[in-house]
Amino acid sequence: MSDFEAAIRRGALWSYAGQGYMTLGNFVVGLVIARLLGPSDLGVFIAVTAFTSVFLIGVQFGLPQAILQARTLRDEQVNAAFWSIAALGVIFFGVLWWAAPRLAGLYGADAFVGVMRLMGGVFLLTPMTAVGLALLRRDMRFARVAAIDATALTISSVVSVGAALLGAGVYSLVLGTFISMLSILIGIRLSHAWRPSWPRWRPVRGLLHFSSRTMVNNVLNLTTNRVDNMLVGAMLSTASLGLYNRAYSLARIPAEQFAESLGPLLFGSLSRVQDDVARSKRLYLTAAPLIAAATMPFFVLLGVAAPDLVTLLYGDAWSGAGAPLRVMAVGAVFFMLCVTLRSVVNAQGLVGQLTGILLVLFVLTIALIFGLAPLGLTAIAAGISAREALMFVLMMRLLGRSRLQLGARELAFALAPVLIASVVCLAASLLATAWAGAVAPDHRFLRVLAVAVAAFCVYALALLVQMWLWRSHPALGRMQEVLTTVGGRALAGLAALAR
Repeated sequence: MSDFEAAIRRGALWSYAGQGYMTLGNFVVGLVIARLLGPSDLGVFIAVTAFTSVFLIGVQFGLPQAILQARTLRDEQVNAAFWSIAALGVIFFGVLWWAAPRLAGLYGADAFVGVMRLMGGVFLLTPMTAVGLALLRRDMRFARVAAIDATALTISSVVSVGAALLGAGVYSLVLGTFISMLSILIGIRLSHAWRPSWPRWRPVRGLLHFSSRTMVNNVLNLTTNRVDNMLVGAMLSTASLGLYNRAYSLARIPAEQFAESLGPLLFGSLSRVQDDVARSKRLYLTAAPLIAAATMPFFVLLGVAAPDLVTLLYGDAWSGAGAPLRVMAVGAVFFMLCVTLRSVVNAQGLVGQLTGILLVLFVLTIALIFGLAPLGLTAIAAGISAREALMFVLMMRLLGRSRLQLGARELAFALAPVLIASVVCLAASLLATAWAGAVAPDHRFLRVLAVAVAAFCVYALALLVQMWLWRSHPALGRMQEVLTTVGGRALAGLAALAR
């Protein structure tokens, strides 16, 4: 194994470990906050962040991704990127301050203006966090990034929950966001020697060709993914938006916490070998099945047990999110695959071609929301899931026509063991649902537990059987190597504790 491949593997392990903690932490805090605030307050925060997150993409202007993608990088370019983001942060803060009262009328929530203006302050902290994390990832210091993220989540979660218990309402989430950013900023200052010097703008030009196209794509992609939040809250209510977002967020937790967490690692690795087409394709077809293997049983659980799961976790006030979650779990599978494909597209410099795809999807999303909103949240969820499937098809078509020539058959073969295990897992989960419904019709917890045990145990068994029967499959060989590595480290840790 080369040093480069070893670094990728270490980065993947640290990313998975860090995101495992992040997934659990966000999940637990989400449960507590949802019960303390309710759909309406949470809906206000979601409506605000639908706008601020898009503005934040403009503040960063694709420069963190450009730092990662650059073949060579000079310190003066990093410094120019920092000051460019700082200037854009001030500009967008002013725009957001002006826009807040004008957007508030769409949602009819008194707290909207104050929350939005306060959240704009995040832009002023973005230069150091965005550049610092990009430098750490470029140096493949993923263990440090995982530690910084985990520390920030822990501190901000305690602050948010404490503020909510004291009656701060939606402002508890704003406070938690600022504490998280400050924690990340301190972690970066302690972890990296780079510091900004006197402002110079000219050196940033070498990064702008890639960053500008990336920024356009990021804005289109994020707007496409957030315009439903903007419109659902405006066309229905902030309470409906709260329910819709719970379903949306739960469905995407596996993809966002596993696929998106490995996105910078996969993108950085593919960027390093972008001129080696065969190696790039091999690297992707190795990574995609590993990511899919980690996420698929969660999608099955969410799809099968959705109504019981939502009510059990969040309470009866959130029961309206059950049916949309079941539908969105299907679309989340395609979303997970699109996240992995985006790393290939960006590393290959296909950001210009991707812009057209994202623009089509943006227009389609608006049309779907307007057309399906009168039919309710479940109909909107079905439309969003169909959009994710279309995006997967279009991105595969783009990569199939590129110099990489990544074909659907190649990806299907790479994913075959995971798909087979998922079908078996789904069948076992449905049987477990029927059995639990007959045995314990009034016990929601037991029904969810039966589905979860059946899903994960049968899924793991199906993969293990395939590892034994289909030893020639490359993805199964990689999975076995990962399991061996993780198991060996766990045993070594236990042995050290025993001593």
